[in-house]
Amino acid sequence: MPLLPALFLAVPLSAVPPVIDDSDISGGRKVAPSSLNQLQKEGRQEGRVAIFPALASPSFPRIPAAENKVSGILRLADGAGVWHPAALARIQLAGPNAPKSWVETDGSGRFIVAAGGLEGTYRARFSLDNQFWIFHNPANRTSYEWETPPFTLTSGGIDLGNISPIPGSENAKAGMIHLTYSAAAL
Repeated sequence: MPLLPALFLAVPLSAVPPVIDDSDISGGRKVAPSSLNQLQKEGRQEGRVAIFPALASPSFPRIPAAENKVSGILRLADGAGVWHPAALARIQLAGPNAPKSWVETDGSGRFIVAAGGLEGTYRARFSLDNQFWIFHNPANRTSYEWETPPFTLTSGGIDLGNISPIPGSENAKAGMIHLTYSAAAL
């Protein structure tokens, strides 16, 4: 398995954030131009945020969703490709009149977002940033977020099942770093 290029920098949140030395994960290498090119192809830019496509795999049998709620479980792959629940991440809805507040995932990766009064087409957007660290491109401080395919929201609510970055994508490698940091923080 090739070494993971240093695509992401996680920095503790504080007034003057020191840089975390993640060279044991990234090998201390500079980002390969091919990795940067691939990241640009995989996502789209909205201001200072790179947004990557994510998957939503509904649970079967479908879990009933609470009324006026969007729920699901965020999962990330480790270095061996094994999926794990993503604690210490955050989710919000993207769409018309969607609240801009973030909801944190719990220890099992589960999230429940209030969607009272919202109807129409939405996406769930997630970030691996939290109270302990943020992920961004160190060259231009662009942050990273992922967004599910669109879904129709009604007053009955919806459970998205498992959501995750697209397996094998360059941007999904952030999940492995997040899982490593989460294991140390929890």
